[in-house]
Amino acid sequence: MKNYLMFAIESLAPNSDYVIFGDEYSGIEWRDKVNTKPTEEQVTAKIAEIKAAEPMSQLRDERNRRLAECDWIVTKNANRWNRIAVKTSDAPLISLPIGGDFQDQQQLAGFHRFACRQNEF
Repeated sequence: MKNYLMFAIESLAPNSDYVIFGDEYSGIEWRDKVNTKPTEEQVTAKIAEIKAAEPMSQLRDERNRRLAECDWIVTKNANRWNRIAVKTSDAPLISLPIGGDFQDQQQLAGFHRFACRQNEF
């Protein structure tokens, strides 16, 4: 469980010296001589703000986790992907007669995939 009280205090008074006993405002022992202790209203408002932002934060964390899982593939194979892209773009194009139907386009796409697999990348 996330300690929202600690996150709120850190956000309102960064690098301050304090100790929290429990999860209530009354459990904050303020030891800092430079920064003043945030009011209970400030802390309550900041906790509400942090909780409201939580779903988006979790979504970003999940996105970053998923990207980290697959980025190594792109990075590791960057040169191979580049060669495939160049060879695919250099592959001869076959034009359909005007009015070609969808089935002709599917066959052409299948031929293009077959031709690309025949080349060594």
